[in-house]
Amino acid sequence: GCSGSSRTQLTSSLPPSPHSDPTPLLIHPSSPPRGLLLASVCLLASCSPPDRMEITESRPRHTSEKPPRLDVTLADSLPAAEAYRWQLPPGWVERPATQFRQVNFAFGPAGEGECYLSLTQGSELENVNRWRKQMAQPELTTAEVEALPRKNIFARPAAFIDLTGTYSGMGSTPAADTRLLGIVRAEGDVTITVKMTGPASLIASHLTGFDSFIASLQLTPSFSP
Repeated sequence: GCSGSSRTQLTSSLPPSPHSDPTPLLIHPSSPPRGLLLASVCLLASCSPPDRMEITESRPRHTSEKPPRLDVTLADSLPAAEAYRWQLPPGWVERPATQFRQVNFAFGPAGEGECYLSLTQGSELENVNRWRKQMAQPELTTAEVEALPRKNIFARPAAFIDLTGTYSGMGSTPAADTRLLGIVRAEGDVTITVKMTGPASLIASHLTGFDSFIASLQLTPSFSP
């Protein structure tokens, strides 16, 4: 089988923000930022290479991101939902993880509501404004993002946004009367986000589920400090 990986301590050389926590969060290293487009995948010697790997999602690279790595092992490129545990809100159904969604859910009569956790890159400012652009909203300044309300994720404060309007996600048809809830926490070299989207009336009935999900999120004992 593929060789195992040990946990990694993420630290930052940037000065602390008003919302920073001096205790670093341990994130499983097999969950790299999913914003990197893997143009080539190298395999460990003990792994059998797949015939083909198809990439079905992409997004523009943040200005602060490093160039894509070409030496990432297959084990390091796969989602690691086993690193997390949570309480499933009522009416939510777990979906398979994807390249950009480490933890992935759907809800609603036809699964039209979505909520997922991602590990990406970029600052709080960049991620908040990316979401605002998807909702056809003007960008915020650094001071405005720092003044946003906060919700805790992994016991760390994260910027919270709540937007309603016409949503244009990656490769999707613009959808009017959509509501987007999102939290973003820059933690060293990794940015943790949770994003929920769907018809505004449906999202209104799942606000408690959103809050209970992020409050219940934990790293599994193997990867906890």
